[in-house]
Amino acid sequence: SGLHQFDEPRSLALDSAGALYVADLWNHRVVKWAPGSSEGEVVAGGNKAGRGLHQLNWPYGIAVDSRGVLFVSERLNHRVTRWEPGAKEGTLFAGGHGEGSELYQLCGPSGLFAEDTGAVLVADSGNHRIVRWWPGATEGEIVAGTEESGYALNQLSWPSAVSVDKTDALLIADHLNHRVLRWPKGAKCGEVFAGNKGVGEELDHFGSGF
Repeated sequence: SGLHQFDEPRSLALDSAGALYVADLWNHRVVKWAPGSSEGEVVAGGNKAGRGLHQLNWPYGIAVDSRGVLFVSERLNHRVTRWEPGAKEGTLFAGGHGEGSELYQLCGPSGLFAEDTGAVLVADSGNHRIVRWWPGATEGEIVAGTEESGYALNQLSWPSAVSVDKTDALLIADHLNHRVLRWPKGAKCGEVFAGNKGVGEELDHFGSGF
């Protein structure tokens, strides 16, 4: 748990200055590493697992916006918190109302993507959907998935990561379907971008590790 160590790092993000942010899962913290440094600086959590706003519980996905604001998805707190640079505690951004499938809830969230609009896309893994949350919103907006796990092109199964291409289409790592979907803006279903041939080691397959 030293600042030169990790315990199951889960995701990474870079800020505009080239600093690396690491979601350090079992240390329940996010650590920032400046270029060339030999140890990190805790920028979120690090106060053992818990539900307090100064704590994290299984930080899984992270994103940093153009202002250096950090967003953290907490797998076991079923929420996303927002951390201003230098803050000692975060503020609730999404979820935080227990595990569930209502639009004000999340279930085991993982990957995040911070949009230029200020909204954040959340891979709401246990609800098999991608949800967009706006600043100050009390609930999210489903932009991909149907809330039921499935293999059809309008469904997802434990999505683990989300990004956006230059056309504003979503790119979704559809974890248990072993594929990546491209989901055009406003579409009701996606299209296979990569994978889709089951579990395997060939270059047109994906494995199944978490």
